[in-house]
Amino acid sequence: MCWPRRRVDRLQKLAEEIQTAGGEALAVPVDVTQRDEIEVMVQSALDVYGQIDILFNNAGFWSTRLAGKSGYGRDIDTQVNVNLLGVIQVTRAVLPYMLKQGYGHIINMSSVAGWIAAPLYTIYSATKFGVRAFTDALRREVSPFGIKVSGIYPGPAETEFGQHTVIPKPTQFGFV
Repeated sequence: MCWPRRRVDRLQKLAEEIQTAGGEALAVPVDVTQRDEIEVMVQSALDVYGQIDILFNNAGFWSTRLAGKSGYGRDIDTQVNVNLLGVIQVTRAVLPYMLKQGYGHIINMSSVAGWIAAPLYTIYSATKFGVRAFTDALRREVSPFGIKVSGIYPGPAETEFGQHTVIPKPTQFGFV
């Protein structure tokens, strides 16, 4: 699947810009649906920095096909695997290190679709509702151990996210 790989050059360029400005950055492309790649990412951060203080789960995928349309099964799997299971699996990989050090902050990018479900966002909304539930439960679970958990729920924004998806016209649904 390797969704983030389409941006490896941009990821590396951003890391270079941060380093040039005097900051620290490590570019590690990872497909959040692949546990072995997640482990490499976590180990790379530990090798370079010795600890992980902040985890920002921001991978996402969206498709607007109707749930009943052919070919939608793969879109369902991808959205659930990236948007929900990716957040859970990356958190699972990082959490033991934060628990051991007694602090950390996990930030999960969700969406307003995790609060308000809309037509054509059926599976996307389901995954973002799941991220919201995971975030809320995890916050209560790990706060006694010094770990903070936050969720971000943005609405529509001008990004490349929607450029990779075609919004179907109402006539394609057999009504109007």
